Amino acid sequence: MNESSIFKLSLAISLTGILLLLVIVETTEIQEIGIEDISNKKEDETVRIVGKIESIKETPGLYILNIEDKSGKINVIVFKEDKLNISKGNQADIEGTVKEYQNKKELIAKRISII
Repeated sequence: MNESSIFKLSLAISLTGILLLLVIVETTEIQEIGIEDISNKKEDETVRIVGKIESIKETPGLYILNIEDKSGKINVIVFKEDKLNISKGNQADIEGTVKEYQNKKELIAKRISII
């Protein structure tokens, strides 16, 4: 095989791989878990919960949401990058990373959707 053929083949394989990765990322969804199940998760693991916003505390750099579902309560940390348009009592679908703070599990929010 000459250099031109090898280049074309490697380019085609690379583009196919990138396309396949994009399809996988778009179709993969994190399964919803109950708040009580977060205690079994490792730190830095990504999880998804659905619950009611019981309280919102605003500090200079972040919001602290207290979320409750039928299995328990957890604090969700939202860093102030944009204005947070939620209210107490809203039902929220939250995807975030598990962290431990003062011997308690909490979520660092990556995505919040109001249901």
